[in-house]
Amino acid sequence: MASAVKAWTFTHEGYPHAIHKSALPAPFRPSATELHVRVKAAALNPVDIQLMNLPVWKYLPKFFAPLEKGIADDFSGIVESAGKDSGYEVGDEVFGITFTLTGGTLQNVAIVNTKSSIVVKKPQDMSWEHAAALPLRAQRSPTSSSFIQSNSRLAVLGGSSGVGMYVLQLAAQRGWEVLSTCSSRNAEFVKSMGATRVVDYNTSDVPQAVGEFEPSAIIDCVGGTSCIGLANRP
Repeated sequence: MASAVKAWTFTHEGYPHAIHKSALPAPFRPSATELHVRVKAAALNPVDIQLMNLPVWKYLPKFFAPLEKGIADDFSGIVESAGKDSGYEVGDEVFGITFTLTGGTLQNVAIVNTKSSIVVKKPQDMSWEHAAALPLRAQRSPTSSSFIQSNSRLAVLGGSSGVGMYVLQLAAQRGWEVLSTCSSRNAEFVKSMGATRVVDYNTSDVPQAVGEFEPSAIIDCVGGTSCIGLANRP
C-alpha cells in the first residue's frame, strides 16, 4: 500500500472553488467487511455537487465530517486488500457505490464497506469507465419508478440525464406514456429511450407543458420546485 492516498477533497461549501488535491494517510488494514480498492474510474453525479454546497459543513464536528472530505461514491477498480468477511479477494475487479456522506472514490484508493455499500464483480467485457458510471443510475432508476401504477402517464424532468435515460427505458417497457424534458440536441435521443413527448426546456414553458400533460407522477432528475404539485395522482 502506498504511503499516501492521492485524492480530490473539499474542506467547506462552495463548489467548485472548495475542491483541491490532497495527500491523505494510507488506510490501515481493512476491517472484516471492508475492501481497499485501487480506483480505475470514478463518476460524479449532481448529488455530489449538492453535497459539497451544503452550508452545514463548517458546523459539524470533525469526528462526523473530517476536515478533508472525499468526493463521489461511484467507482470501479481492483481489490488491493480484503477483509475476511467482505466476500471478495485481492485482485477481484469490482464496481459499485459507497453511500457515504463524505464520499471518497475520486481518489486512487477507496475504502469500501461491503456491509453498507453496493459492490459487485465487474464483467470482463465492461470498461472501467462504463462500470463506474452505472451504480447510482442503476440503483435509483427502478426505485424511482417502482411506486407508479400500470397505464400511467409519467413526466421525466431531465430525460437525457444518467438516471433519466434508464427511467425512460423502464417506462417504455411497461407501456407508459412519457413526457420528457431535455434540450433540442437530445430530443431524438430521449425519443429513442422511450419518450412519447419531448419538451425543450430552452424554448418551452416546462411547468405549463407538464401541467397540461397531467402526469400520474413526476420524476425530477434536475432539481427545482417549479413542477412540484403538478402530478395528477389519485
